Amino acid sequence: MEKTTVKTPLGNDVVFKEYLTTKDRNKIRGVYLKSAKVNVSEQTIEDYDMTSVDVTERILIECAVLEYRGSSEQIYERLLEERPEDYDFIVGEANKLYTGNLKKAK
Repeated sequence: MEKTTVKTPLGNDVVFKEYLTTKDRNKIRGVYLKSAKVNVSEQTIEDYDMTSVDVTERILIECAVLEYRGSSEQIYERLLEERPEDYDFIVGEANKLYTGNLKKAK
């Protein structure tokens, strides 16, 4: 697996996958789709369950992050105990991998 090491705003090392697999993408997309109530005839989203944001972020981290601060154990749980700067940075970088996959698929 290709990977990239990046420093977080707090100076911690985080190791990301270079890309998300189709399985990763589908797992993340599934949360978005499950949370939206869509009007198919009008092609609009009528409602969205905002509680799915936490679930989506957890799955993003689980799919994209290989190590945080030298360990691959319980990355999401450890990030919840950190200051928000690292958590938000990591979610942002993981989301770039997800949206990058979507752009490549078009």
